[in-house]
Order: sequence, then C-alpha cells, then structure tokens
Amino acid sequence: MGYLKCAVKKYPYCSSDHVKMNGHHRGIQKYYCLSCKHRFSSKRRPKHLQQIIFQDYFYHRQTAKELALKYKRSERWIRDQIHSYTPIKKKREPREVVLVLDATFFGKREDKFDLLIAKEIHTKEAVSYHFIESETNNEYITLRADIKQQGYEIKGIVIDGRRGLFRLFKDVPVQMCQFHQQAIITRYLTKNPKLEASIKLKRISSFLTRGTHIEDYALPIVA
Repeated sequence: MGYLKCAVKKYPYCSSDHVKMNGHHRGIQKYYCLSCKHRFSSKRRPKHLQQIIFQDYFYHRQTAKELALKYKRSERWIRDQIHSYTPIKKKREPREVVLVLDATFFGKREDKFDLLIAKEIHTKEAVSYHFIESETNNEYITLRADIKQQGYEIKGIVIDGRRGLFRLFKDVPVQMCQFHQQAIITRYLTKNPKLEASIKLKRISSFLTRGTHIEDYALPIVA
C-alpha cells in the first residue's frame, strides 16, 4: 500500500510508522495513521503551494477559475499567488549563444498575460525571460540587457518580422524566423494564388521549413 515513514511522531497520538496517503484538501497532502486511526495533514507551505499553482497555470494551462475550484479559493486569490510567485532561475555558465527571441501569451481574457523569452537554439534552454503587459521594442531592449548582465555573448538571433527589431539588433547577425517569412509571402500571394508565377513562387517558399535543397525540386522554366 506504499507506507511512509511516520510523521505522527510530531503529534502526541502515537509513534507508529504505519502511515498512508489519504487524498488532498486545498492542495495539502492528507495522511491516515493505520495504528491510531488518526487523520492529519502535512504542514502548509505557502511558497511551495504558490509554486504548484504557478506550474498548474503556466505549464499545465489551467485557468484561474479551474484552480479556484481545485483549491476552494477565490479567483482573485489564485491570481495573486500566480503574480507574486517568482520562479528560481537556474545558474548557468555564460557562453556564446544563438538565441530565438519571441513573445507569447497564456490564458484567456482576464487571465491573459504575455511572456517575452530568449531561448538558446541548440540546448532549448531559456536564457532570459520576463512578463510583459505588451510586446514593445523597449521590452526587447530590457531582455537583451539582462542577457548581457548574465555574461552571455550573443552570436546571432532569430526574430519575427516585428518592425524595428532588425535595427535594434543591427550589431549581431539576425535572421527572420521561417514561419514569419512564409506568413509574409502568403499575405501577398494569398493561400490560393491564381497566376502561374505566384503558384511557383508559393511552391518555392514551401521549402523554407524543409530539410532539403530547393534544387532537388527544381521547377520547369516556361519560356
């Protein structure tokens, strides 16, 4: 049944080591002593509970409403726990990095919040990130300053087509992400182009995200 080392020694009821888990209440682990039939719970850890709520919201995509029902608290209390929790950043050795910079959002309506993140291409590690109210070039400047403060040397970046970002990072090699390249092409050619030249150009653009050489799929040239 998966007995645990007795935690009842902290209680005056008994000193048995026959204890089993007995469900949760408001995110707190409950226990049941098989010897004295006494039910008890682990001590409340506010910081630990904040971390669990943050992970449920951030990684498991649960809404504030769902978490309020789960922990039997108000939605406002849940949001306060989420916004007051600061994730612990892992210490990494500064090095040369090639980064992907992008902003993304989580949640819906009043639960929505934006996150600006710099992720290393090869290791997939988040080098730096911070929560933002809106995606602006100033937020990218702040993110870059944090990366520099940590001692990283940016050797290249991949960004979307946001206006001003290429000028902001003009001192390092910059590439627009292939998804946004295709989106721009589709904007001008449409999803179902009619002209022969547009059809061929759209077909060529489809090779941007493929691991093949475009020469392997050469199109016949019509005189």
